[in-house]
Amino acid sequence: MQRLARAEVQRLTERVPDLLRVMETVLGSVFDEQGYQWSERKLRVGAAMSAVELASHSRLEKRRALWHASMVLMTLKDIDGDPDTARLLDEVAGVAHTISLAAIACDSEVASEDAIKQARAFIEAMGDAPLTWESLIKAHRAVDDDIVYR
Repeated sequence: MQRLARAEVQRLTERVPDLLRVMETVLGSVFDEQGYQWSERKLRVGAAMSAVELASHSRLEKRRALWHASMVLMTLKDIDGDPDTARLLDEVAGVAHTISLAAIACDSEVASEDAIKQARAFIEAMGDAPLTWESLIKAHRAVDDDIVYR
């Protein structure tokens, strides 16, 4: 069975704080946009923000904490409301799915070949430049479209 190389695992591990920071920034902008209006969207975004913050300060291994946060971020898919915000949250959920597969591929003895392929493409596409939302989206889109979370 194919596995990620140690260098690939290390590259993802080193990027965990940056990945969490970018997600926190994106979620914070959506949360603040809601103002004093408490809706299902604001509660779900708030829960996702909490998951990201907990992952940032967790005693868990970095990739495991990232995986847990990604699982919560995936729940943001298909939230009703403003179309622009809904599209952004769908994109967050899609990126979170890619991140979760990369984390699994790093640590699992039984990761599928598709998960390994996705993780490799994602890690390579992230590169070494400072991570931004735009570069994270680009890395996510580098993953094979046949396997992407929809």
